[in-house]
Amino acid sequence: MIKLVKAGLLAVLLPLAATSFAATYEEGVHYDVVSDRATR
Repeated sequence: MIKLVKAGLLAVLLPLAATSFAATYEEGVHYDVVSDRATR
């Protein structure tokens, strides 16, 4: 049971970590575009 819970947590946390890392990495690239869209 504990192994299933750990596997489930990994299955959820790994994509989240990868997404947050990608968002942080690309934030500098897309920040100007997003802020430009927000001001329109």
